[in-house]
Amino acid sequence: MTSLLNRVLASAQRFPDRPAIHDGQPTSYRGLLTRTRRIAAALPPAGSGPALGALLVRRDATGYAALLATAWSGRAYVPLNPGYPLRRTIAMLRASGADTLIVDGAAGADLDRLLGALPDPLTVVLVGAGERTPEAARHRVVRVDPDSGDLTRRDPADQAAGLAYLLFTSGTTGTPSGVPVHGASVSAYLDAVAARHDLGPHDRASQTFELTFDLSVHDMFATWQAGACLYPLPQRALLQPLTFIRRHELSAWFSVPSVAARADALGVLGAGVLPSLRWSLFCGEPLTRRLATAWQSAAPAATLDNLYGPTEATIAITGFQPATDTGAAPDTNGVLPIGRPFAGQRAAVMAGGEPVPPGAVGELWLSGSQVTTGYWADPERTAARFATRPDGHWFRTGDLVRQDPSGCLHYHGRTDDQLKINGFRVELLEVDHVLRTACDAPDALVVPWPGAAAPQYLVAVVARGGDRSPKQIIEACAESLPSYMVPRRVTVVDDIPRNPNGKLDRKAAAALLEEEGSHETVSG
Repeated sequence: MTSLLNRVLASAQRFPDRPAIHDGQPTSYRGLLTRTRRIAAALPPAGSGPALGALLVRRDATGYAALLATAWSGRAYVPLNPGYPLRRTIAMLRASGADTLIVDGAAGADLDRLLGALPDPLTVVLVGAGERTPEAARHRVVRVDPDSGDLTRRDPADQAAGLAYLLFTSGTTGTPSGVPVHGASVSAYLDAVAARHDLGPHDRASQTFELTFDLSVHDMFATWQAGACLYPLPQRALLQPLTFIRRHELSAWFSVPSVAARADALGVLGAGVLPSLRWSLFCGEPLTRRLATAWQSAAPAATLDNLYGPTEATIAITGFQPATDTGAAPDTNGVLPIGRPFAGQRAAVMAGGEPVPPGAVGELWLSGSQVTTGYWADPERTAARFATRPDGHWFRTGDLVRQDPSGCLHYHGRTDDQLKINGFRVELLEVDHVLRTACDAPDALVVPWPGAAAPQYLVAVVARGGDRSPKQIIEACAESLPSYMVPRRVTVVDDIPRNPNGKLDRKAAAALLEEEGSHETVSG
């Protein structure tokens, strides 16, 4: 078992002068390690027991060095997002119990308010954060220049078995919910993807995810353990990813499908336009068969891998490669299968705590070394989502799947996306698929109205710009769906809301419908 940091150190020893990061300019593995040691010199040694260090940094060479420095000091890292509201950042930092905070210029003027809202003293490390020192009487503030200064003389801490990182997801109570992930779980994942994807020191890999999204862990450490170079995409580049891929001749791409769908909607996924790609990875939301085919046509030399996994199961725990997994049954809802569990991991399809009959749809339960033990300081939610059985520790995902005769898992939406209208069961994912086909656009979904608790009908929410009228969309849906599943209204909006990870947000879309004058609605 090898810790996250030791995987990077091994590559730095083997490839010291090869680029580790390209954020507009290259930083070698030697340079990344030097920056890491300068920042680590400002951090006090971690005490006994779990220690955590928070990060409020950009996705650049300095931000990545800050993350590695946190691990060097013996702390699990807690990523914060500069784009989040201050109130949410404060809640995450308080809940984590972190005793250090590394900040670059991303915090801006909010740093004073952030530090003033924290009751317990921290060691605050300002890394290239400008000349101003925040008002922080309770806190120890240290300034570090990552390009000069002392290097730590301490040996790096060994976190192979301890806590690696703490990520916060949306909680059911409206407050962030922490998911602690241990080094053993990440090690199992990284070993699995190293066997699955043949990255090497000459590869160039994308970094599209914010550090608060667990898929960023793959971006960083799957790349660095191979001695490859990481290319973080600026937010604006995600609007035109193909331009970035071609300019930098990336060989490995990883994003949520929505990023690819936007490119497809612009009509730029032409045949062979991405010749440099060897690997195309997608995760985080359902990947439609249509989009997968379009992307494969654009990147004909790449192997496509559709990954699946909740944060609680460490990044991704199943995968499906259409080119090689030819034994899977055809998908029936237009969504690519999520495949089979990685080596050493287990999946079960359950209903009422018991396995469903073969081929039936049920809730996906996961078990294995990648599955975390529970939520951070939240025993009630842990008890609700995790189960200890004679055959092991299981996580209830809330995702609906069916397993075909070959053992391949097919995604069928969320348990909370399943509802009844007039007594009939409705899977929103199925209606979404038909709707997107009907309006020939990826940015469309349905919302139960007037609410998910007691819906009377469905409303289609469609991004403006398509060629089909709302009436035509409803008529096209009626050709494929029973009447109770056909959207009764179509609401056209400028943009469908997305969550911070880029996924279409059904709840936010429902809230948008309640805003008068924000949309155009046509009834069928």
